Amino acid sequence: MIAKQRIRDLIKQLNREEQVTVFLTSHDAGDIEQLCKRVIVVNHGSIILNTSISLLRRRYLQHKIIDLKLQDPVPPEGIKLPGATTLKTSTYGAKLQIDTGATTMKAIISTLVSDYQVADITIEDPPMEQIIAAIYGQQQMNTDRNPQQKQNPNL
Repeated sequence: MIAKQRIRDLIKQLNREEQVTVFLTSHDAGDIEQLCKRVIVVNHGSIILNTSISLLRRRYLQHKIIDLKLQDPVPPEGIKLPGATTLKTSTYGAKLQIDTGATTMKAIISTLVSDYQVADITIEDPPMEQIIAAIYGQQQMNTDRNPQQKQNPNL
């Protein structure tokens, strides 16, 4: 992890000091979010998305993943929260997908801390592979509706 951060810092420094453009190919959401201002997704040689990172987040990062560890066993009825889908449970934990369009992370965290004995909590974006699959899926739906369309850089 230290080496990865050093490489990210070096790329930022080169960009800042040398005014160079860096083309980064990565499926690591952390790399993309920390280093890039824009994202371009290419499928079979065609650009299917060319947008800012902020627009990518708003359009495709519409949920978060919470990995929850509790001090007490998970109740038999599970963890019930508005805007949350349970992906997995264990005796003392749960993995939840939060629809950030339906609720705020502040509301979710507040409810978890007040209703359960939280031992640990991790909040993550979905894997970049999932985001890319959503982009490809939307591009395929658009192509199916309009077979003449070969690329849409402003999806």
